[in-house]
Amino acid sequence: MIKSGAPDDRPVEPSLRRLAPEDISPLPHALYNIMPNEAISPPVSATKQVAMTHDKTLIQSVSRALDILEILAGQSGVLRLQDITARSGLNRSTCHHLLNTLVHRGYVNRHDDSRTYQLSGRLLELVHSNNRGSFDLVSESLPELRRLSHEINETVLLAIFSGSNLTIITRQEPDNGRRMEPGEIGAAAHATAVGKAMLAWLPEPQIARVVADQGLTPFTRKTIDSLATLVENLRQIRRHGFALEDEEFMPGQSGIACAIRGESGEVLGAVGCIMPTVSASNTRLQQLQRMLTESAALLSRRSATR
Repeated sequence: MIKSGAPDDRPVEPSLRRLAPEDISPLPHALYNIMPNEAISPPVSATKQVAMTHDKTLIQSVSRALDILEILAGQSGVLRLQDITARSGLNRSTCHHLLNTLVHRGYVNRHDDSRTYQLSGRLLELVHSNNRGSFDLVSESLPELRRLSHEINETVLLAIFSGSNLTIITRQEPDNGRRMEPGEIGAAAHATAVGKAMLAWLPEPQIARVVADQGLTPFTRKTIDSLATLVENLRQIRRHGFALEDEEFMPGQSGIACAIRGESGEVLGAVGCIMPTVSASNTRLQQLQRMLTESAALLSRRSATR
């Protein structure tokens, strides 16, 4: 059962418990650990050194960073700093600075509990982006969003990140007489279902950057306002595969969303719906979760074929 915005060992408020579907089986996804002081602080730049090889100017720090990536790529598990230092022949300080930069840019994952490092999927994302061609998320999604909005009779949203800003790029309104005014929600990723659905699958440095740039604005008394609570909430989202919103952005409004991901696992966007909280019963949310999961999977498959 999802405990939205609360650690596993704490009591859950009744209003939050009501929003957690009872019959969703956990999914075996990895846990991300964000250490705010290190993840948000800018990395220390490695000293740039220039070497001359066969009359070609090479940037030695770039070459050393690539050496580190190749070392990590040849390792199926994690490596400690001293292991990478020994294999690369670099001194400890230079190696640590280069790793900080690679972690900050999302190419390497750092496991802060044991101070170990592992190659992330960022390189695959770049290759996939280059090969994906002209996939247009909006045009590919519109028919599905219209169908979904008509079928569930709720407002359906398609969201992306523009840098660290949460952006609703299209919304489909149902034919039920209700109209929810559009608005800029750039700083509301932590308070909306579509925002949290995407945050949960971003690399740690990108999550940290969103939080550093946008903060954790308390839109309502239920808004997540601490990094520790947000990290736990994102863990639950990865575990169950969908995100919930319980009056965290706007009083009287609830939501549910699923991430749209590319073939390599990169986040392309999120599809979700918002509704009055009085309509967000357990049975209704379970129905919406199944339908949104199917729509997100369909759009993810379409991106892989482009």
